[in-house]
Amino acid sequence: MDSITMDRKVVNLLPPKDISAAAFSTAYVNMENWGHVDFIVVTGANGAGTKAVTLKEALNKSGSSATTLTAVGHYYSNVAAAASASIDNDTYVKTTLTSGAFNIAASTDNQSYIIPVDNDQLNGALAKTHVGVGIATTSALAIVGCVAILSQPRYGKLNSPTALD
Repeated sequence: MDSITMDRKVVNLLPPKDISAAAFSTAYVNMENWGHVDFIVVTGANGAGTKAVTLKEALNKSGSSATTLTAVGHYYSNVAAAASASIDNDTYVKTTLTSGAFNIAASTDNQSYIIPVDNDQLNGALAKTHVGVGIATTSALAIVGCVAILSQPRYGKLNSPTALD
């Protein structure tokens, strides 16, 4: 009944907006109390030029010592499954993630991308505990949003610790 509030935390990292004027980096979520996070990137109208999406890991919420998170090997996309840029497509295809980044193709409107990250994929040897998403853009229109859904809490309860410390 209340499972989304009891064993998950939903964080709106980027309300849908036009990022054509500048690249955007989300806040970094703290994975210390969570075993897994799914980043869901959605597009609306998407103009010419590819937009690079990059996973970043850092020491803290400020992004100190941020580097590309390369340990994640795949993401899911409904683009390849769609015969057209249809908004009503819930079929996702697992796609290889190379070097912690992938491109949102030009003119692919109304699409979704899910990037799963496990806590143990962060570079613990360097005390990297925070992860976020960077989205580069062109000067073309790009309506993009991003939500993080954290799961596998260390402490399962309604008022779990913030992920945006």
